[in-house]
Amino acid sequence: MNTPDSIIIVNRFFEALEILRSEHIIRGLKTFAHRYGINDRNIWLQRREPARNIFQPAWLEYLVRDYALSAEWLLLGEGPVFDPERKRAFDEARAAEKKAKHRKKTATALLEEPEAVL
Repeated sequence: MNTPDSIIIVNRFFEALEILRSEHIIRGLKTFAHRYGINDRNIWLQRREPARNIFQPAWLEYLVRDYALSAEWLLLGEGPVFDPERKRAFDEARAAEKKAKHRKKTATALLEEPEAVL
C-alpha cells in the first residue's frame, strides 16, 4: 500500500501525463505504457487506485529524461512543471523532427505525383 505522500506523487505523475496529452506531446496512457514496456492494465489500475503498490519510480525517470518535466515538480510539487532549459531543447528537437517529417512527406508526394505538389 502506498503512503499518503507516495499517493500525492502518483497523482502528480498522472497529472503530468495529462499535461503531455493536452499539449499533444503524447497520445495518452496507452501510448506512454507501450513506449516504455509498461503493462497497460497496471498503469490503468494504478490511475484508478493510487494507493495500490504498482507504481515504479522509473516511470518518473521517463518523464524527466524524455519529456523535460521537472523532477522537483514531480517529487515535491514545487516550481514549474517543465524544466525550462530542458524544455527549450525538447521543443527545438520536436520542431526539427516535425520539419523533417514534413520534408519527407513532401518529397514522397513529389515522387508519386509531381504535378500535385507544384
